[in-house]
Amino acid sequence: MRCSYYLLVLLLLPAFTCWGQIMPKPLQVISVKGHFFGGSDITKDRSGHYWFAGRKGMCRYDGKQTQIFKDPLADKEEFYTKARASSDGKVWFKTSLGFSLSYFDPKLQKIVRIADSTLVIKKYLSKHGCNFLYPDQKGILWIGLNEIGLLRFDPALDNVAQVTPNKINVNGIVEDADHNLWLATNQGVQKYMPSTGKFTVFLHDPLNGESLSNNQPMSVGLRQNGDILVGFSNQVNILTPSTGKVKHILLHSVPENNRVVNFATDREGNDYFTHGYLVYRYNDREGLLRMDLTPSGRFAFAMMIDSQNRLWVGNAKYVRVYDLNQTQRTQLFHPIFLTVNGSVIKDNTENYSYVRDEKGIPIVTLQEGDNLTIYSAPAAPAKLYEYKQLLDGASDNGLTFSTMANRVTYNQMEAGTFKFTTTQRVSANEWKEVGYLKIIVIKPFWKEWWAILLYLVVGFLVLYLGFKEWQKRRKLRKELRQRQQETEVLKRVDEMKTHFFSNLTHEFRTPLTLILNAAEQLEATNTDAIATPRIKSIQQNSHQLLRLINEMLDLTKKDAGKLEVIETIGNPIQQTAQIVGAFESMAGKKKLSLTFSADDPGLAYFYDHDKLEKIVYNLLSNAIKFTPEGGKVAVNAQILSQQVFLLKVNDTGIGVAPEKLPHIFERFYQADASFTRQYAGTGIGLALVKELVEMMGGTIKAESILALGSSFVVELPLNEATATQGKAAPVSFEFTPSVSPINETSEAGTPSDKPLILIIEDNEELRHFLVESLQTTYQVKAATNGKEGIDIALASLPDVLITDVMMPLADGYEVIQTLKNDERTSHIPMIVLSAKSSFDSKLKGLSFGADEYMSKPFSLSELLIRVKNTIAIRQKLLLKIGTSAPLTPELTASLPPILIEKEQLFLQKIRNIILQNLAEESFEIETLAQKANLSRSQLYRKIQALTQQTPSQFIHQVRLERANELLKEGNLNVTQVAYEVGYSSQSYFSKMYQEYYGYSPKKDKV
Repeated sequence: MRCSYYLLVLLLLPAFTCWGQIMPKPLQVISVKGHFFGGSDITKDRSGHYWFAGRKGMCRYDGKQTQIFKDPLADKEEFYTKARASSDGKVWFKTSLGFSLSYFDPKLQKIVRIADSTLVIKKYLSKHGCNFLYPDQKGILWIGLNEIGLLRFDPALDNVAQVTPNKINVNGIVEDADHNLWLATNQGVQKYMPSTGKFTVFLHDPLNGESLSNNQPMSVGLRQNGDILVGFSNQVNILTPSTGKVKHILLHSVPENNRVVNFATDREGNDYFTHGYLVYRYNDREGLLRMDLTPSGRFAFAMMIDSQNRLWVGNAKYVRVYDLNQTQRTQLFHPIFLTVNGSVIKDNTENYSYVRDEKGIPIVTLQEGDNLTIYSAPAAPAKLYEYKQLLDGASDNGLTFSTMANRVTYNQMEAGTFKFTTTQRVSANEWKEVGYLKIIVIKPFWKEWWAILLYLVVGFLVLYLGFKEWQKRRKLRKELRQRQQETEVLKRVDEMKTHFFSNLTHEFRTPLTLILNAAEQLEATNTDAIATPRIKSIQQNSHQLLRLINEMLDLTKKDAGKLEVIETIGNPIQQTAQIVGAFESMAGKKKLSLTFSADDPGLAYFYDHDKLEKIVYNLLSNAIKFTPEGGKVAVNAQILSQQVFLLKVNDTGIGVAPEKLPHIFERFYQADASFTRQYAGTGIGLALVKELVEMMGGTIKAESILALGSSFVVELPLNEATATQGKAAPVSFEFTPSVSPINETSEAGTPSDKPLILIIEDNEELRHFLVESLQTTYQVKAATNGKEGIDIALASLPDVLITDVMMPLADGYEVIQTLKNDERTSHIPMIVLSAKSSFDSKLKGLSFGADEYMSKPFSLSELLIRVKNTIAIRQKLLLKIGTSAPLTPELTASLPPILIEKEQLFLQKIRNIILQNLAEESFEIETLAQKANLSRSQLYRKIQALTQQTPSQFIHQVRLERANELLKEGNLNVTQVAYEVGYSSQSYFSKMYQEYYGYSPKKDKV
């Protein structure tokens, strides 16, 4: 932008008597949200209401509030225009297309449309369109049309008549004091006398300078003196009817919408007319004056002056009201309008504003970098003038100035305050300032010093955070590479594991095949009744192991993508029934009620037999496994109408907690992973079931309530075959428990001098096998869980205890710890049999007090030798403890010192009890057991284990040893000593003493 510019323009314009600007006092602004005031007319009805035509309807203003009335039949895209109030209180108007005619009825308080069937609509308006409406003082409505010209319409009589004989366009109508109509047409200005029907035409004459400017007037108006105002583009003519002479008033050229369309006259006889953005005032004394109204940048569509001498000016957005009784002269310069970045400033925004100060000086506020264009002109044309305009502080002289379009543009305005000044002079007179525009260009906040400082801080922070982010991303990329490498390694390891398990399972199948075939041959040739159950056990466990291997192999194939669905023809109902029947013995062993029900349609289907067998087998074995004795397992199968096989397996088992239910189909998941869980499992079965079901295109759902049971529902799609598999019939059967329990206690009928072995094992077959293997040599008792084993051990005090580690209710470690800490059972040697074969597991078992730790699978021969040796060593050791003899290193090495100390303390406790009751001859085993807090049997087995004597023999031993001490002291004779140690008969005492020591008590008498 350059600092300044000067422009000298010579304007040749007609002379006027005076020039300047008038600013009336603003009173109010009327606006309605969403209403477009663009109807080119403001009118006042008989009731004093003001009406504004617009896009949304007719707006009525009563001085306080507005109300919108709409024509329900009008097109939504049309807007209302040409509002005119008639003497009967109605307000007439038309829509923008002009094909209809409506009025507001003050009685009905609504808009009424003239029916389309009436002649005025049907013949005229619907074909030619209405341009203008004018209700006269007699209630006649004059309508200006295209081509037809002028219509006379009497609404009361519904009578219409065409007035103009020629095809003309009527654009405006006004009535003079003599009730003559003046028409603005496309053929000049025409005067029509309704009383005679005569027309007088006023046309442009190129040879007559006092004729109309052209033959295309836009509007007509009436002056107070009877002259006719005629509006054109950028000029106004004043026609004197009596002479026909015309005075021409040239207006400033505006770029668009430059027609003069509205006229009004105030009480002093001043004439007003709208011209684009501007409103002018004219009288014969002062000439043309531009109205200095509040800047709006909007076209003045409508104008009216009321009886209170108030000027109403309407634009597209609002109606402004000014008081013409209070006016003041303002500076002679005033911009016509301003544009910022190509857009006319219409309303103040947060980015720019256009206001007036108290002195009437226009002030425009912009943002730095905006482009400003000023359209300007002097207040009014005058004689021969020179004009000079200057923008202080600017460096741009690119001002364009002409009589047609006076504008200057400033691009990229810099921040600051500028003064756009206009000066003028006549001929060689001095320059005189006639007005200025104050321009304020605001620097954007982002250019302030504090903003720049903030940028530096933010920039530094961004650089710092960017550096930190770069470090973080670098670290993440490094970690990602490491994870990718780890993932690749894990993937290779997983592939190796899969390959290994695949090979391993295949290797297992060969020896299992040999075992199964050998067992089958043994079963065929065996005649020994004792060997038969052993052979059955071999077959059953081999099949179970083979099934587990097959499941592992199926999972491996599934992961490798090699497991396929192979469909063959069959009946899924019958196959399911056969599988359920195979579980009869298993259900019977647990005393479960197993039922099966189905509706067999007798049809054949294509499906994968092998996979269905594995699904049913796993679901059913799972249900039986987790259902306690006396429970129920129900299986239901049916074929749905959509050829879907539906399988339901319900049980009354232990159930699954809600938070664990979503995980039961995950591989190797155990709802209870503790050593003391009641029901063991691998966590493979349900995972395999889900994957097989999904491979077959089916679904599986599980529902469970803790402690009440579980329900599994499987749906598998089938393809119907043409063959049949039998007749349709319901299938159902029930297996009720009838198996007698196996007697695993072998005390009855065996010599009582055999050592007692207690076996604690939750696996039924292994427990039964151990009982059968040991009961020929020992007394045997068995327990199914740790808690039961502790109770039996405390009650019977076995000579040896054999226990598993992972058992329900209490594991093997808890069994050992409980019994070793109880003085009644602390002497019992314990052998652990466990599938946990690691070195750490073995150390853990021995640290709890186990005497032996054997890993499964174990050798029965080795177990028998270990039991025999344990009993022998323990008997020798306990015998030494019981006789208070010194212990050999071989014996002490086989027993922890703390255990030796415990047993010695126990025997000392028993001796003390006997010594305290030594003089009582009636002191027997029952009294000793009671005082020792033991049962008779517990006392018997404990004393016998520690001393190889019965409790009665041990009591005699303590009595005789005390008698020996008393005799050697020499204070009492033999008879007195006998009574002192609880013998009432001296002869019996002497006999017992002789048997114990081998000589008479008299020999020890000092």
